[in-house]
Amino acid sequence: MLTRRRFIAISAAVFAPSMAMPETPNLHVETGIALGATVTLRLYHSDAPRIAAMAMEEIRRLEAIFSFYLPDSALSRLNRDGFLAAPPFELLDCLTLAGAVCRASGGRFDPTIQPLWHAEARMLEIGRSLTHAQRTELMAHVGWDGVTLASD
Repeated sequence: MLTRRRFIAISAAVFAPSMAMPETPNLHVETGIALGATVTLRLYHSDAPRIAAMAMEEIRRLEAIFSFYLPDSALSRLNRDGFLAAPPFELLDCLTLAGAVCRASGGRFDPTIQPLWHAEARMLEIGRSLTHAQRTELMAHVGWDGVTLASD
């Protein structure tokens, strides 16, 4: 016997394929490098190539500010030179937050430690450790209290 519920189920099965959603756009895959690592964007969108290109451009823009791997990034220049004329707003914003975390942690988080870490890593690569004198010299340049932030 054909019940109302059975009729609806059969009708849905018969007509559903013709009422299906339009076909989804093809997957667009964009691969590049971000902060020294491979990054892959996978987008399902009719305008995916343009969106992916914009995303990769923004990654490159931010990398030019924050990368440790690019020797001419703003952060690399700051670490190397100890000073940065006309720092990007994004870097000032990040460093302002880092300073707040440093103060909140009682100095346990200190963003100025990078030169010491970098020197330690170089020494580990050759199977050695920093000498006491080397460590003391590097520690003289560590300390958030020596940082001044200004936008000009």
